[in-house]
Amino acid sequence: MQAITLDGIVQRCIFLHGLSGAGKSELVQALRKNLGDRSVFHFSTGDYFRKLKANLEVREKMRQGFVPTLNDIVPLMVNDLKNVLLRWARGEDMVIVFDGAVRFGEYERDGKIIPSQFEQLAETWKKAIKLAKRSSIFRDKLDIELASAIVEGISSYGFPNEFLGEITFEKIMAQMFREISVHNLVDVTREGAQQLMRLRLHKNLAKLAESLRKNNEKVNSKVADCCEIASQILAGRVIVQNEKVEVVSSDETYVPVSVDETTLGLMEKALDDLKREAANAFGVDEKETFIETIEQTLGDEGFRGIEVRFDDERKVNRDERVDQFIKSTLTGVLVSELEYGYDTTTGEVSQPGGTRLRMINGPDRGISYQELTDQIAPQMARMILRRVFPDRFEVGIVGERYLQMSSKERA
Repeated sequence: MQAITLDGIVQRCIFLHGLSGAGKSELVQALRKNLGDRSVFHFSTGDYFRKLKANLEVREKMRQGFVPTLNDIVPLMVNDLKNVLLRWARGEDMVIVFDGAVRFGEYERDGKIIPSQFEQLAETWKKAIKLAKRSSIFRDKLDIELASAIVEGISSYGFPNEFLGEITFEKIMAQMFREISVHNLVDVTREGAQQLMRLRLHKNLAKLAESLRKNNEKVNSKVADCCEIASQILAGRVIVQNEKVEVVSSDETYVPVSVDETTLGLMEKALDDLKREAANAFGVDEKETFIETIEQTLGDEGFRGIEVRFDDERKVNRDERVDQFIKSTLTGVLVSELEYGYDTTTGEVSQPGGTRLRMINGPDRGISYQELTDQIAPQMARMILRRVFPDRFEVGIVGERYLQMSSKERA
């Protein structure tokens, strides 16, 4: 069994930043292909919050958008992080990927200072370490003394003397996350984000329509029909003739379609029709609960792999999410705490280099889903892993430059 140090933990942590639907999941899959499924521990805060969706208070927070604290999911994460430490102590090779875990920097609310989510995550690790040290399996392998970590951190990071009395383990580990861990922004433009969120809802509605048809004895077929039509309209793969919608394609390849106001109205009407039909079929409120009702009707197997998010449905909702990301995450975390560059005029983002990386994506940049999964994400995964394991993964300078170029530039 191998010893585990605080530095070792921080060096194995990979932080993925980016809008929901930007392409972080494809990057996680590429990491798994390079290192092996069992060696990549994927901590998606969105997945943790969805596990608590039966909690009405948590569900309301999620409906409002970004959740500013991790408090609700800390108990779930602590136990999983303890299990990570167990497998690591047994000698398994691993990285810990935090997907969307840090969306807010430090800010003030109702007269109180809410700590950066880096600190909230450090507090979660602290609880996991304390829990693990109670076990005889870990006791000799967890070479982490919380008090000495504070002393070592003060000397390493040069906190001003006037702040020494306020320095905690959480602040030390949070600063280590910023300076040592690998960070990667999956960067999409506002237009690209619109397209990707729309396409995500398209694909999930297509899956839902298929599952509804397989369970037609439980579900009104009109719901599946509406689901399929809404899915195709969201993908921009329809034509309107004599006020009738005709599907012209059903593949899932990214198509960089531009959507005019008429088509946007058509999309929103199709989704309203779907919600109304489903609500009538199940006798529930179309604004709130019918998706949960469909999920309960289909069961875990019928709803597996489906994530229908109706905050993707309207352009105004999608724009609000982009604005929130720019304010809270891009400006509040990546720029303020990780030294990324952001041009507010052009929307261009630049990465500082070292362990702070950037991967571009988006149909508006001419990047297809196949190119993302076959070329961009695999190269980016090796680039990330080279930062974690310098002697094991190589990506040439050409490869690093490739990841920062649009398809037009590559051509």
